[in-house]
Amino acid sequence: MASLSKKDKITFSILKWIFNAIQKEQRVERDELLNQLKRNSDIVTMLGFESIDEVQADLYDKETQAHGFFNWEEFLDFFLIHSSSKEEKENPWWKKLLSDDQEKKAIAVIDRSEELKSKAFEQSLKNEKGEDLFKDLSKEQSTSFKILAESRA
Repeated sequence: MASLSKKDKITFSILKWIFNAIQKEQRVERDELLNQLKRNSDIVTMLGFESIDEVQADLYDKETQAHGFFNWEEFLDFFLIHSSSKEEKENPWWKKLLSDDQEKKAIAVIDRSEELKSKAFEQSLKNEKGEDLFKDLSKEQSTSFKILAESRA
């Protein structure tokens, strides 16, 4: 969020906080959202709406993938497009954040996968008691060579 204005960062953070506070199964129910916003009218004004009635009318007009529910992207679109300039509506800054976030999550999954593979490999080198299957052969070889040399002498 480095290139965003302070206002955009705050707005994004508040929306993320609201969404996380009331989301169930990665989505927010429209009526639950309205109930929460009615209790917090300052947030409604901060998000660029005149009143909760305006929010309610717009929420009921908004088409979503699951009727009456908003996923995170739909939630952001609803609130941020309302208060955006024409230029921002055409090229929304939050879409870039979403794609960056998804990219970070994908990288985290890959990293986690590599970590698990490494752990699995390490575990495959141990017996059921957790002891190393392959011991340090250099120590054993030097002892064996010493014994062999002594026996030949």
